[in-house]
Amino acid sequence: MNGFTDPLGQEREQPRHEDGKFGRMFRQPPVGVQTEGMAPSFSYPSHRFTEAEPHLRFFLEEAPVPEIVLSNARVAYADCREKESVRRYNEKVSAFDHDWKTGVPAAIEIKQGIENHALGKDAALRIWYQDVQHQVNMEMIDWPADINHGDTEQIVRAAQAFRRSGGMSEEALAIIDNHEITFGRGKVSTIKEITEQYRTGDWLNDALTMSDLASVRSQQRIVELLEFQIKLAQESD
Repeated sequence: MNGFTDPLGQEREQPRHEDGKFGRMFRQPPVGVQTEGMAPSFSYPSHRFTEAEPHLRFFLEEAPVPEIVLSNARVAYADCREKESVRRYNEKVSAFDHDWKTGVPAAIEIKQGIENHALGKDAALRIWYQDVQHQVNMEMIDWPADINHGDTEQIVRAAQAFRRSGGMSEEALAIIDNHEITFGRGKVSTIKEITEQYRTGDWLNDALTMSDLASVRSQQRIVELLEFQIKLAQESD
């Protein structure tokens, strides 16, 4: 099992985390997407710009962004943020597991405190897990909790403008990076700042798919619930 042992010695499964990040690029459409004769699209532009002005005009103004891409962006960002939260949480629990198994005094003291807690082991363990999650939440306080519905299109446009700028001159890249975008509430951010704050390189690919991520995730949750119910039924037999 790819997992960790909690402070009471119980084995728990640890989700895998894909931590590869994407930078600037010019990506060909995936296999099966016909491009010959097609007009340039936001997701798979057929033309590679060499100058910043037409590049920005195309990605920030001219190219229509499909509604499904905007919906997917909110789901994909939430997935990305949750995966990072889970990764950090499991990393902390695994580190603690290693420390008390190898005799680190502070970890042993915490484990003994949980086992001898006046509220009982289970309650103490829940409190400990909540504290770990609080630590993770504080570490990720600079990550927006979600993408505001009204800001989605501007964030996606900025992300794609940054992503598709590979191969341009340093001067053009600087213009793109520093191009300012004003959001509905008056906040002004550069394209580079938007891509860094929202970690767009980690989820933009998923957003650009024409599959409905919200429906896919809903179906996945139904399958997981059914599997859980089957497991409970088998254990009760």
